Amino acid sequence: MSENKPFIILRDDGFTQFFYDKPSDFTVEKFLRENVDFLADYPDVKVKEFGLGPGSVFTYNTKVGEVFLDNAPEYAYKMCREGDLNVYGNVKKLIESGKDGLQLVTERCHELGKKVWARLEMNHEYGPPTEENFAWVAFVGSLNKQHPEYRICNNNPARPEPYHSVKLDFKYKEVRDFKLKILKEAVEHGVDGVSLDFCVYPPFLSDPQRDYDCITQLVRDVRKMLDEEGRKNGKYLELIVRLEYDSKEREGLYWDQWIKEGLIDWIIPSVIWINDCFDVPNEEFVKACGGTKCKVATCIRPHVGMADTDTKPDDERSGIVRTEKPCLPRTQYAKAFQGLIGGSVAIQAALGSGGIMGEGQDEWKPHYGNLANIEFLKEQEKEYCFNNLDILPAPLTPDENRLKLSLRIGDEPTQKQSATLSFLARGLNYFETIILYVNGHPITLTEKDLHWSPDDIPLMPERGHHGLMSIHSFILFRIDKWWDICRNNIEIPMEYLKKGTNEFEFVYNLNSENKQFLPLEIGDISLIVS
Repeated sequence: MSENKPFIILRDDGFTQFFYDKPSDFTVEKFLRENVDFLADYPDVKVKEFGLGPGSVFTYNTKVGEVFLDNAPEYAYKMCREGDLNVYGNVKKLIESGKDGLQLVTERCHELGKKVWARLEMNHEYGPPTEENFAWVAFVGSLNKQHPEYRICNNNPARPEPYHSVKLDFKYKEVRDFKLKILKEAVEHGVDGVSLDFCVYPPFLSDPQRDYDCITQLVRDVRKMLDEEGRKNGKYLELIVRLEYDSKEREGLYWDQWIKEGLIDWIIPSVIWINDCFDVPNEEFVKACGGTKCKVATCIRPHVGMADTDTKPDDERSGIVRTEKPCLPRTQYAKAFQGLIGGSVAIQAALGSGGIMGEGQDEWKPHYGNLANIEFLKEQEKEYCFNNLDILPAPLTPDENRLKLSLRIGDEPTQKQSATLSFLARGLNYFETIILYVNGHPITLTEKDLHWSPDDIPLMPERGHHGLMSIHSFILFRIDKWWDICRNNIEIPMEYLKKGTNEFEFVYNLNSENKQFLPLEIGDISLIVS
């Protein structure tokens, strides 16, 4: 693949691909058609990153680990969702055909001239460890269940036992050896590299400040294994890591040391939850990779993630249909553009084929040819979202009446025709105003601009909880277009904006001492440039 032309890495989760089809309708041909064959039409997709499964149980023919639901107790099948049972049946169907999904995808991708990376979610364990928790029963392997001593220490002894962490502690050699054996087994399927996904899920150590070198040792061991296996087949095997962009000291993931030692070939700075940070900075990573073999990719995920849309067994009985705020291409175009102009040489699009929009329909296929084309992206409408986990939604009161925010945009405003600031907030009454300053330029907002009734309450992500909605799903998913309640769109003159960092300030004014203040919050803010 060209070192100069950006390309796309298409990442699957190793589970969704098997979720929607009943085993009676599932065939090898259908699996390949929906997961691989269409890539022949997308030359910019150079790598298929194939997930090994949902954490510590797997969806390929593993001998080291356990196939999902293979060794589960009988009652587990009654607890699971219909889709989980589909996964079990479809994975077993492929294995019994003689080739599992990983092998089928690898062989077909190689026929199409594309690489395959095997992706391992490094700590995807599901607590609490009780028999009533279907995720613990079905999705957690025997290493964890039989060895509670390998788990992260509970750093808050006051919390009751069910809430203790079930994540594995990588200071134990047994945990690291298990991960290494799984990766070696994946390599034996003929893949071209392995991807360590440390965004799924921290923590990895009880004491990262003391035991951080245990993670570095694992990375060294994986690099050694890849070199040994690669020599057997006469090819170089790549090592990829994805991690939180700001997790080095906090989680003991000293990625800069891995680059200096020449251990890794790709680094993908990212976030755990989509609403943690929209504009993930990559400059520090690009600088660290300068003069080394390591390259930087930007991760985008074609959905928004304001609500918890991961289905639960009770949904089928209650009739809940989990709907998410639609994510338009302009949002992903903005993320990809920021990453490419910041020095990334690839775009990791995740999830990929296999049902990211539900019911097996991958509506993002038409965009796989564009996400790494910087000239195409320059010309497109983009939506830049404000980083919001710790700031938004923000209350404005007569006493605390100012909200200051920064936003980076990659576009040159003189080359665009219009800009719109979109945000959630209740309507203003006649005795209230908000002055919005854009790089020092004032725009006064009155009840004519924020036109919703003061009785309407916007549904916003919950502050400090990864941006997920706090309202109960039973209520949330019965509200039509909940993401548009109290949505306000304010036109911004293009001359107020600039390429790079822009400063925004909301100043709230209550214009009468005799009027009762109504709670006012502002959240889910984005800038749309057209």
